[in-house]
Amino acid sequence: MTLGALKLLCNRIGLLKQEENKAVKKIDETRKRANDIVGQRRRNMDVAQEKLERQKAKLEEQQERTRQNLMMKDDIHSRVQMNKAMATHSVKQVANETKMDKNMTKQAWMQQKDAKVQEAHQIKTMIK
Repeated sequence: MTLGALKLLCNRIGLLKQEENKAVKKIDETRKRANDIVGQRRRNMDVAQEKLERQKAKLEEQQERTRQNLMMKDDIHSRVQMNKAMATHSVKQVANETKMDKNMTKQAWMQQKDAKVQEAHQIKTMIK
C-alpha cells in the first residue's frame, strides 16, 4: 500500500470513528429522552391515580355526610312525632282533668242547692 492510500484509509477510519461516536451520542440522547418520557408518563399516571383516589375519598365523604344527614333527619322526625304525641296526650289529660273538675264543681253545686232546698223545706215545715 502506498503512503497516500494509507493516509486515505487512516482518514477514512478517523471519519468512521467520528460517525460512530456521533451515532453513539445520538443513541445515548435517544435513550435519555426515552427514559425521560417514560418517567414523565409514570409521573402523569401517579398524578392521575392520586387524583382518582382524592375523588373517590371525596365521594365517600359526601356519601357519609348524606347518610348522617338522613339519620339526623329521621331522628328529628321521630322526636317531632314523639313531641306531638306527648303534647296531644297532655292536652287530652288536661281536658279530662278540666272535665272532671267541672263535673265535681257541678255536683258540689247541686249538693249545695239540694242542701239549701232541704234546709228551706225544713224551715218551712218547722214554721208551720
